Amino acid sequence: MLFRSSQVTKPLQMASCLPSQAVPSLMSLCSRASPDPSPKKPGDVIIGGSTCISGRVELRVEKLGSSTMLSQITSLVQHAQLSRAPVQQVADFVAQMFVPGIVMLALLTWTVWYILVYVLDKVPMSTILHGQNSHWPELDRAFFVLEHGLTVLLVACPCALGLATPTAVMAATGVAAKNGILVRSGAVPLELGSKVKKIVLDKTGTLTTGKPQVVGMVAIAPRPSDEAEPGWKELLAAFRQACHNKTGRRIAFATEHVTTWIANFAEKPKVEKPKVLREDSPESGSDGSTTASETASDESSSRKLRLSLPGSRAKDSERKRDEAEQALWWALGSAELSSEHPLAKEVVAVSEDKARCPLIKPESFENVTGVGLLATLPGGLKVEVASAGHILQKGEGKYPADLKEWVEINKTRGATVIAIAVQDVPLGCVAMRDKLAPNARACVAHLEMQGIEVWMCSGDHQQAAEMVARECGIDSSRVVAEALPSDKVKTVKRLQDESTVVAMVGDGVNDAPALAAADLGVAIGAGQNVMVDAADIVLVRSDLQDLLAFFDLSKQTLRTIWFNFTWAFAFNLCALPVAAGAFWKYDVMMTPQIACTLMLGSSLFVVMTSLLLKNYKRPELPCHV
Repeated sequence: MLFRSSQVTKPLQMASCLPSQAVPSLMSLCSRASPDPSPKKPGDVIIGGSTCISGRVELRVEKLGSSTMLSQITSLVQHAQLSRAPVQQVADFVAQMFVPGIVMLALLTWTVWYILVYVLDKVPMSTILHGQNSHWPELDRAFFVLEHGLTVLLVACPCALGLATPTAVMAATGVAAKNGILVRSGAVPLELGSKVKKIVLDKTGTLTTGKPQVVGMVAIAPRPSDEAEPGWKELLAAFRQACHNKTGRRIAFATEHVTTWIANFAEKPKVEKPKVLREDSPESGSDGSTTASETASDESSSRKLRLSLPGSRAKDSERKRDEAEQALWWALGSAELSSEHPLAKEVVAVSEDKARCPLIKPESFENVTGVGLLATLPGGLKVEVASAGHILQKGEGKYPADLKEWVEINKTRGATVIAIAVQDVPLGCVAMRDKLAPNARACVAHLEMQGIEVWMCSGDHQQAAEMVARECGIDSSRVVAEALPSDKVKTVKRLQDESTVVAMVGDGVNDAPALAAADLGVAIGAGQNVMVDAADIVLVRSDLQDLLAFFDLSKQTLRTIWFNFTWAFAFNLCALPVAAGAFWKYDVMMTPQIACTLMLGSSLFVVMTSLLLKNYKRPELPCHV
């Protein structure tokens, strides 16, 4: 499909951009709270109802009808509006007792007035007729007795009680949807959201942007006789074959990142300080000689340091290192092609630039939840990509101590370190660091001020998790690091054992068990896949401010519901005595016509009070950190 400027995509379609030279700017009105135009590139998802502001765009329709985001949002809102909140049980119980109670009160009213009028003769006919003449006085007397009981039945209609909860829930879910908050489980999350006392936040994609960037790489330098070295032998052979099949020639290595090389422990010189470092710079000697120096503590300088391969010429060592680095990135990127982990996209993007050879989809792929992945590349090359701790523990004794030291240094700097093993031999590690999400610190501070205890649960290592926690203002005692999906569930249940309402916020598949276990599960950043079965609330955008808005909206909704209940009870408490004729002696009476009007006004008042939620304004953060 081809769309040009000012054209609108159909609401019941979801499409993706096809490769094109032009970069269109589209305005999406379905999934954004503010209709700000955003540029789109090939592969981006286009929501139905978006407008092409400038340029032209070719789209491929991928979803139709009920599969589109708009239809899913509509379905969620309808389901939410038809569900019942726990607070509705109060109205159900009262209505269950209210109706027979009012019938009994009406019968009692008839009985009392019958005794007063017919038995005791306490009410003279002149009072009943108000001084007027009547041709059927006995009929007027009977109507006088029946009128009070009938008025009780008319004015005490429980419509206000029945409308108190559903009208508020309907208005609140509609407001939430307009703010990018989808309430999946109906009225229950709205009530629980006002009672949350502890909240568990995932790190990646929740407190951070979820877009980590590569900040460094370390690799074990292959020996000059790499043909006989396990791991490197198979990797280089597969890499050469793949590149020759695709291009027919070798491609020169060019990248802005520099890899730190560590000598293979089997080839360390027999001296006290075997690490001979040199810095690639114009000041190096023309003969390719190396200059000894100390390892720099600063990260930027440490990445510039490279290890010279002992016993080899400088140019030959440089060529081997370049080819080995390309091969390592090629294997890493190819293995991550089939992964859906947040780190995978960045790894694949960097690998495509560094390898300078087309990546190949693995022949087999296995995702080990909470650990890493196992892939088999063409030719039977087994590649494992996982956390550095997992890889290094499995390959104990197959790597130099300097590799583990590099990993620990980067962990203390808050980086996430993943490792790659080829044929069960660790060959290198990559350090990645994520940025703090906008307003994350301010949102955490706002939650704390609201009396909500904030916890962080992450599958990342302890140092990285604690660094993010410090930046966000979360106490280190409330940080659970290196957590598997089962560990996150245990954390949620442990907090639930303290008899408090616990909310869990996450954005990945690993968080699904914990989302289901929590009293209130919140999926964040699921704009293109809103049918998250484990979550009660879906935040379309990856913005913690939407979470604050939901909590605030929940409190206002519950206040509205209880106000409606209070009004309904107060109305009946005041109207029933008057309707029953308790103040007849003081000439204060209620006719059936007035009773009907008051009952209708009571119901309309409840509806109008609930509709005031339509004017809801999301809270502004007191500060932006």
